[in-house]
Amino acid sequence: MPYFSDFINAADSQIQPGVIHSQNSVAVRYYRRYLLQRAISVFDWKLPKGWELPYVLYCLYGVGYIAVIDTDAFGVIPSWCTLSGRGVQYQPTHVLLNNPLIKTGEPLEIGWDAALIRLQPDYGGIMDMVNDYAEAMALTSQLFSVNTLNSRLSFVFGAGDKRAAESYKAAMDELYSGSPMVVVDKGLLSKDGTPSWQLLLQDVGQNYVAAEALENLRRLECKFNNEIGIPANLATAKKERTISAEVEANDTETYSRAAMWLDSLKQGCKQARDMFGLDVDVDWRVNPMEEVKPDADSVVSRDGAAGAVSD
Repeated sequence: MPYFSDFINAADSQIQPGVIHSQNSVAVRYYRRYLLQRAISVFDWKLPKGWELPYVLYCLYGVGYIAVIDTDAFGVIPSWCTLSGRGVQYQPTHVLLNNPLIKTGEPLEIGWDAALIRLQPDYGGIMDMVNDYAEAMALTSQLFSVNTLNSRLSFVFGAGDKRAAESYKAAMDELYSGSPMVVVDKGLLSKDGTPSWQLLLQDVGQNYVAAEALENLRRLECKFNNEIGIPANLATAKKERTISAEVEANDTETYSRAAMWLDSLKQGCKQARDMFGLDVDVDWRVNPMEEVKPDADSVVSRDGAAGAVSD
């Protein structure tokens, strides 16, 4: 159905896939921030003097679009906005500003009074994707921490009172701090003089999945990298059995979506240049179809042609 852009943004781009949510934990916030920074680092921007790059980026990737307007007080500036109106092809025709420092009485017409730079054709941001991966990575990270803790060798103590229990705890603290010898009171022994503690034997090897959790965490990050235009074979070491056809297929998968974003951004930049004569543009920071050689300041294209890396 020809949904309007406001419906897509409100009802579709904000819906997260049905997964187990780890709620608004510190781990989720950490990965959300980390992944969003990776996403906004894919493209290299050229902006006019006075434009704040973080403001532009977080509007584009968080909301999905940003307007470029001409003001009496501040000149031509980028501004967060909302969309309104619809044309014959169901695209928004106007922008509405909500800034107390900018006085605009009427909606501004896109292409006439304001230029619009958008990240995706559906006018949506990428926070739905970022939140999904952040929650999955947070859960995996928590699995690693809990499994590592539970896989340690443990001791069970039998204490007759609280004082004895605290003495046992103090003795174990000394052991785990690296002390080669710990002296305990004879009162902590059983009546026949034997120790009142025993090693709790567990099948640590069978229950140890921390290594798999770390590998899954790496795979999640690589998958996210592919989503935003960072080839996984650049972020991780290539597997020995990986063939060139698999690498090329991965490059195509990585390139296609990010290239669509870049095309959409370039269209908005061109509109801003044509309307206001601005020096604004965007391009790849590192082209996914080129491989950076780790031992030289050069890039090698997939067809084998080498060239110098620009500053």
